[in-house]
Amino acid sequence: MTCPLCSRAISGDAFVCRECTKTAKANLASIATFADWADGKRARMGSAWSIGGGSRGTETPMPFDPRVTLVLKPVHNDLTGWARIAWDDAPSLSDPAGTATADIARWLVTYCDWFATRQDGVDAFTAWQRSNESLEQLYDSPPEKVYLGRCNASTDFGPCSESLYAEVGSVPSHLECPHCGATTVTDDRRAELAEGVENYSGTARELSRLLKLVLGEDASPKMLWAYARHGLIAQHGMRVEWDTLGRKREVPTYRIGDVRQAARILASDDEQRKTIRRIMRGIVAA
Repeated sequence: MTCPLCSRAISGDAFVCRECTKTAKANLASIATFADWADGKRARMGSAWSIGGGSRGTETPMPFDPRVTLVLKPVHNDLTGWARIAWDDAPSLSDPAGTATADIARWLVTYCDWFATRQDGVDAFTAWQRSNESLEQLYDSPPEKVYLGRCNASTDFGPCSESLYAEVGSVPSHLECPHCGATTVTDDRRAELAEGVENYSGTARELSRLLKLVLGEDASPKMLWAYARHGLIAQHGMRVEWDTLGRKREVPTYRIGDVRQAARILASDDEQRKTIRRIMRGIVAA
């Protein structure tokens, strides 16, 4: 008998070969890692992370990338369905650590060998491969739209809950709700978002993107690095990242509220502005 997934020979009474079972375990572990990063990804323009990278929790996640929920929800529902099968039919090996997508994916890893002995194991392994690929694609590409909150206009049925989006690279001065037709001033909405994310932490590159696109404020990564060297902003944490070659690096994170406060200070202090420019020139030369 040969494996329906790869055509390798199968020994014993399994329906899927050992190599494909190993692949299924790897796919589930990958899904769990991606799911752990989900809140951070919602606020990120793109990602060069690879499996093995680390992330940090966000106190007030900015739902910047609207694709995350659209991709993660069907993955979660699919994993939950397979988990119910294992829960009902498999010999009990353990209890799930929780109901989050990552918890379910890691719990299912322990049942891959059991699924390999079932006819529907082929369907399970194929579904997990597809889910992992959808998450890989999400994390490898930037979003096409930026989320700018809910409409909240008054309607006969209460505040409108429709989400407002703008095309990346073309954020208009006014946003029209596709549901109720109400108009929202983009600058007003950005001010509301800014109040809610003062404690959001990110790297200099990440915060530069968020400040420009979501809040409409210019701050290059070099400018933020200069702020840090000059003592205008303090490091609040560290993120461990891996590049595509598997090389590890530690990247400092800063609070977006501190960056905005530093910009306000410089706006009224010519001497500090000159100092920041000198530091930035040194960073460019380096």
